[in-house]
Amino acid sequence: MLTVVVPTHNRREAVLRLLDALTRQDVPPSTFQVVVAVDGSTDDTTQALQQRAYPFCLDVLDRPSQGPAAARNEGARRAAGRILLFLDDDVQPDAHLVSAHLALHAESTNIIGIGLLTPVVETESLFGRILRYWWTMMQESISGPGHRFSFKDLLSGHFSIERTRFDELGGFDATLRCHEDYEFGFRALQAGMDFRFAAGTDAFHHDDSTMDKALRRKFEEGVADVALGRRYPALVDGLPFAWQGRTSRKERVARKVAWSAPRLGDVLAWIMQRALPVFEAASLRFRWRAVLELLLDYWYWRGVAAVLHRPDELRALLATATPGPAPMTVDLASGFVAAEAVLDAHRPAAAHLVIGEDLVATVPAYAGYERLRGAHLRPLLARWCDLSYLAVAARHGRIPEALVPLARRFEGLPRGQEE
Repeated sequence: MLTVVVPTHNRREAVLRLLDALTRQDVPPSTFQVVVAVDGSTDDTTQALQQRAYPFCLDVLDRPSQGPAAARNEGARRAAGRILLFLDDDVQPDAHLVSAHLALHAESTNIIGIGLLTPVVETESLFGRILRYWWTMMQESISGPGHRFSFKDLLSGHFSIERTRFDELGGFDATLRCHEDYEFGFRALQAGMDFRFAAGTDAFHHDDSTMDKALRRKFEEGVADVALGRRYPALVDGLPFAWQGRTSRKERVARKVAWSAPRLGDVLAWIMQRALPVFEAASLRFRWRAVLELLLDYWYWRGVAAVLHRPDELRALLATATPGPAPMTVDLASGFVAAEAVLDAHRPAAAHLVIGEDLVATVPAYAGYERLRGAHLRPLLARWCDLSYLAVAARHGRIPEALVPLARRFEGLPRGQEE
């Protein structure tokens, strides 16, 4: 049996839409139970749910508002099913969702099923288009072949797990108001859980985010990332506040203001936000996008600074970062199949990919990522180090014949070496 756990707060119509979709599942209603944790709602959600009849067993928990993590934990405690399927209240599952998750967990008890969230964004504004694009790209990534899962791929809006494993991991951290799913995902990967894309588990995600909500979310992400970094030193270097990439002068100024003059920064951010509709109306899309990116960056750092207070506290946090494991050397000289078998046998956290003595690429030990498996090899080569692979393989005469003309363009490979 499976239990669908749904936390909800003041989204009566959304949760009713979700439950209506669950009545159309392609498995008998006795196959699953639904627990809705009403988290301090004031829109009569509980009364609306209690007045309706559903073919499946529905338990409604009316509780004071303590946040979505606590609501999910309480829903899980009330679950009767062996498998927990977490869905957000703005999700609309298709008819195959429950059966697909059941089929996935029939393979193993150590699986976390990562489900699709196809975006439904009603507005055609520039913000709505960016929101739709972001969701689409993220979903295409996790469902692609050979995707290397990370803790950031576990979204509480749609995933499944054995109840016993959820309990062993201790559930969600209710002290976090943001990124509690990331934190749970990190612990799950550390415990050796196997993240799998749950094929056939499509669900529509009705995202009604506004600009105000998105900027407030960036502030909360900054606060949450500091909590994650303090708790897990291995994650520090992989969190946005540790990225030392190129920044524009405006970004540097905005970050400095977030640290030293937040009240002034908030006023300036308010003014810039009010300018966005003007830029959009004038079709100044590049200017609009630049201002939006600056606002998102400012509010993220505003959240970081709200917790750490001074840049030297950030430097102290960065100094706690722990290095990852040393890479394992994997020789591609014997072919992809043999190299994939090596990765599957050893599951290294990082790898030096070589052909003989020549280095093709180094896959670093990204904190919070699953250990490498054979299925990751070809996508990694194709996406991130295709030219370096072609160059080294050409020198060793181990390049697929169809790719020789491409390799010659970069290496000047003589025609006599094609065979």
